[in-house]
Amino acid sequence: MLNWLKHHLNLLCIAWTFYTRIPLPFQVDHNPEKLQLSRAYFPWIGVLVGSFCALIFLASAIFWHPSIAVLFSMLASIWITGAFHEDGLADSTDALGGGWSRDRILEIMKDSRIGTFGTVALIFILAFKFAASYSIASQSSVDFALILIFAHTASRYLASSLVDFMRNASSSAMSKSKPMASTRLPRGYRIIGLAALVFSALILYDRPLLILGFFPALVMTFYWIRLIQKWLGGYTGDTLGALQQLTEVSIYLTAAMSWNYI
Repeated sequence: MLNWLKHHLNLLCIAWTFYTRIPLPFQVDHNPEKLQLSRAYFPWIGVLVGSFCALIFLASAIFWHPSIAVLFSMLASIWITGAFHEDGLADSTDALGGGWSRDRILEIMKDSRIGTFGTVALIFILAFKFAASYSIASQSSVDFALILIFAHTASRYLASSLVDFMRNASSSAMSKSKPMASTRLPRGYRIIGLAALVFSALILYDRPLLILGFFPALVMTFYWIRLIQKWLGGYTGDTLGALQQLTEVSIYLTAAMSWNYI
């Protein structure tokens, strides 16, 4: 039992060091197999990141208007992840918008410079995120804090699940996703991610309409799968990051719309 706990704690720590920019005060033991298995804890990283952003929002709301508190929570998300997923969105939209062949799309995606499509995508994703978040936060600070946890968790669950149904489109050994996401998770490890999703939904048990945002996010996931399958024949690390951003915003938008019926 002790070895089992140590193994899974190690996997959680590996996921933390890979998906966030906050260093741990100790060295994490990892190898290629453990890196792959640690993806099971990607949704739990969503719980932790969402909780951090929620705390920043609630603390900021004590001193400032909800609109400013929302901006602080968005800044907290960008800071703790190092804009990891926003970068994936920018690279993906630049590539899909400017490339007309698989090779050209992958070439653009590897370019570290941001183009017009990526800039526009970031502007709109942040604008929608702020507008939807503020519309919820202005009604209830506590409910918005809980939605933050759900959105960060569910979006990472969907992005992680995509790996289990598609192949990695990148042939490069330097691919962002290959160290963590190039093989399917064993069935038992998939339950770990599902448990995080269930946990984040249960905290909204008395606001069931707010959980409905998962279904538009699921639709967005299927659309994204079709799009990248058509143009790339699989996923890349950037497309996974883009999906996390798109599904997170889908949840906020649905929650903002659902508020009129609660």
